[in-house]
Amino acid sequence: MTRLRDQKSNRIQVLNRFLGESTSEYDPKHSNVAPYEQDDESGDEGINSDSSNENDGRPLWQNGEATKIYLELLEVFITKSHAFARFKSNFRYLSRPPTHLSEALDTRDIYIVQRFLAKNFTSAASSDYEWLHELDEAGFSKHEIAELLLENTNDSPWIRFTPRAHVRCHIQNNFHVPDCAHEGNTRNKPQPLPYSEQARPSVPHADLRRQVEELCGIGGVIPSSRDISSWDSSMTFQEQSSASSITYAATSPLTSQTHRAMLVKISNVLDNFCTTAAAVQSNGLCCGSFTALFQLQECLNLRRIEFYHATEMASHMNEALEDDNTEAAIRHCAQSARHILQALVETLPETIPDNDLHYCALAAQFLCVAFLSYTQAHIGPVDLFFLNTPQREMMLLGSQHVPGDFAIKAQLVEPTCLAEMTQQPVLAFSSVAKKEKLLWGSGPSRFDVLSNPEDFLDTWGPGYFVHNTANPSKIHAIALGGGFVFLADGGTSNFHWSKGKLPESALQATFEPCTMMRIGAPVTINLNCYTDEAA
Repeated sequence: MTRLRDQKSNRIQVLNRFLGESTSEYDPKHSNVAPYEQDDESGDEGINSDSSNENDGRPLWQNGEATKIYLELLEVFITKSHAFARFKSNFRYLSRPPTHLSEALDTRDIYIVQRFLAKNFTSAASSDYEWLHELDEAGFSKHEIAELLLENTNDSPWIRFTPRAHVRCHIQNNFHVPDCAHEGNTRNKPQPLPYSEQARPSVPHADLRRQVEELCGIGGVIPSSRDISSWDSSMTFQEQSSASSITYAATSPLTSQTHRAMLVKISNVLDNFCTTAAAVQSNGLCCGSFTALFQLQECLNLRRIEFYHATEMASHMNEALEDDNTEAAIRHCAQSARHILQALVETLPETIPDNDLHYCALAAQFLCVAFLSYTQAHIGPVDLFFLNTPQREMMLLGSQHVPGDFAIKAQLVEPTCLAEMTQQPVLAFSSVAKKEKLLWGSGPSRFDVLSNPEDFLDTWGPGYFVHNTANPSKIHAIALGGGFVFLADGGTSNFHWSKGKLPESALQATFEPCTMMRIGAPVTINLNCYTDEAA
């Protein structure tokens, strides 16, 4: 503060010196302004005469570089001063006063917000801002309240937080939680409650839930600092901050330095993912895999993703940062990334510049978003404690600034008959190429769900298989969410979920635990059955 105060004094001295020199150089003979009448005994005439010869009628700023500097200082002194800022603020307020607090905050002007609070505090401290009364009662000044409001507005939609220290633990591959859906046990279990009467289906522990959100972020993006350049990636928002694009692309041209910086980003994201996946696993809330919904043509395909591919990626990326043979390690990391991404497309395009690095970045982003969605059973938008707006759509760009030949879009879509069970749209992933038109907020569509019984129960449990008594390896139905999934049409392998009791007809059909079910077929109505509605 002392240095700033000294600088201010120096500027005043320079300004005074400049004004004195410019006054001494004034020549009324060469001025377009009518001269003042002067006393004949004035001794300034000789000075003005000499100055007129030097100026030769030229503008003042052409008389030397020093004069130009003085003028620039004068401009800064006037336009950048605190008083001038207050003048602009007051003029803006008088010319178009805000009618709501949100309008005042949109100006990003602390004086306008402070003035609005001083004159309209009762109306301002209402609805979403009722908490302002607590600040007022606690003795906060209007200026301090305005500062807090603007800080929140300028950070929006981010909510800054201090990261916690997390214990690094390792994922167990080929691991199964006791009595999980993959084990196919035959024990009788109670009828599961409807989703509306259950606790959150996955990760019910608040601390663990926060750890998942903090380490996964949004595709690895975590607002852990006000220095955005320190984040592991960047985001842009659309649709009133409910849709976002995530990229690890550098803001400057790709060089050896920015290339290594991207490797560090990907490595950090993968390490965080493995840490949080291991924590969820150690709490008995997932096996050695998780699921994701992929939008493929007219179906939502529920597929299993093994943690093994993520641990392989993390290991190879660390090798790329430590060893001399960096390119070989990146190629091995990209091979594991391709195993993950091939759930979206059969053949990945190879026309993308530095495609190995792009696929590593894209897979890391996908792992974080998909696992986060899995912990909430893929139901509803991704709602994180450090964002004030739930994310309904996300575009994962990998190492690119815009969707190139291959990017991933996550959006909410509505299942057919399962919509009654989930009671909200579900989050599904699809591939996007630059030739396709990107539409934000296009609205949910209805899709059947394609899955095997094990992954289905693992995702939307708790529940159980209704086994055939004579042959326990056969299944009659899957009980979960307050209803049952059963075979509706044996000829087409179409399945249906319905609420309530299991229909008697379902006990006449069986299927294997590995059967690929298409869930969405309505119950067939017998048109020959006559119903007397008046009865």
